[in-house]
Amino acid sequence: TALEADKILNLAGIKMPKSAVIKNLNEAEKFAEAQGWPVVLKISSPEMLHKTERGGVVVNIDSPIKLAQAWKKISQSASRLSKKSYYDIYIQKQVVAGVEVIMGVKYDSSFGNVLMFGAGGVLAELVADSNLKLLPTDERGVAGLISKSKIFPLLSGFRGKKSYAINKLIETIVKLCNLAENISFFKEMEINPIILTGKDAWAVDGRIILKETNV
Repeated sequence: TALEADKILNLAGIKMPKSAVIKNLNEAEKFAEAQGWPVVLKISSPEMLHKTERGGVVVNIDSPIKLAQAWKKISQSASRLSKKSYYDIYIQKQVVAGVEVIMGVKYDSSFGNVLMFGAGGVLAELVADSNLKLLPTDERGVAGLISKSKIFPLLSGFRGKKSYAINKLIETIVKLCNLAENISFFKEMEINPIILTGKDAWAVDGRIILKETNV
């Protein structure tokens, strides 16, 4: 599930926004008041790897009224899951004023672990920006991969605008690579998106697909 994936990434030292599993709207309101608006509601279920397409995520919730509307929408999406599926609804502090990128590691039977990095979010739909590198690698190798991406000019301060925390992005990618190199039960790991701000890199949503076993 998304929550299980996030826990693994968090144990690897990858920075994630504050989140909590909630059972009702009242718990959601308490979280939002404590952590600050805006917030995001999500469904965590092994049946919902791609939450956006299935109505499993609602963003930009910045008031109690919008929270109530989002809770209704998320609850309806959860009710459409199969009866055999299990799920949690969770709330997350939304990261604002950042650039979305995507990163992941996929196991290939011929080449081993392969790192992927590129533009995320809406930009991923507009720009073909998939950059690959074989593992293992280090900070220098990751920095080189980022510098070759189409999103790099934006991250480094396009046309005099502010630059983003590329150093934090490099640290996060290296941590994901190290995690992938030290465990063997995964087929694919992905963080989409990573939201990069002027000061930090936040892993907003993790996805881990396990290898098939004969057990």
